[in-house]
Amino acid sequence: SGHKISFILPSNTRNKLTSLNHHPNFITFIPITVPTVEGFPAGAETTADVPYESRSYVMTAMDLTKDTIDLLLSQLKPDFIFFDYTEWLPGVASKHGVKSLYFATMFAVSCSYFLPRARMSSDAGRDLTRPPPGFPASKSMIKLRAHEAQAVGYAIALMDFGGPGKSIMQRHVIALEACDAFALKSCNELEGVY
Repeated sequence: SGHKISFILPSNTRNKLTSLNHHPNFITFIPITVPTVEGFPAGAETTADVPYESRSYVMTAMDLTKDTIDLLLSQLKPDFIFFDYTEWLPGVASKHGVKSLYFATMFAVSCSYFLPRARMSSDAGRDLTRPPPGFPASKSMIKLRAHEAQAVGYAIALMDFGGPGKSIMQRHVIALEACDAFALKSCNELEGVY
């Protein structure tokens, strides 16, 4: 039909996906160069290319693509753009009249338990053994023990995991507040309460 889809992705990732594009007339892969940052392994471009503890380098490198994305949006003039960790993207998209859709790669229950602003605004909110304010705790099966909360706290990086100056949690919170819409893979039957 009349829809065109463009994927902006790192060059090597484009090479891995090209053979999987069954609709090249409608779907275009637009390669970008991921800048080199100190500590980022040579040839790495995505979180799949680095060990877990090195993901902050991916965030830092992606932050350096802001001008490239800005230019591409001015040329492509899309109706909307999906994004994840790049919390600065809604501002760039808005500048070009493009709607931004934050796509969470986690379940609704995880988003509502781990990502609300309440987690960032108080020490009590950072206690992952307790649900954040407003969470439907009576219906929840989430009951983290202290050691599990500590492990999850590390995993979602309440510390500086998201690159210089921002934790991954802060990036998510900023993205959720700045985007025009929010999308996640879920269904009402399984996660409606969240």
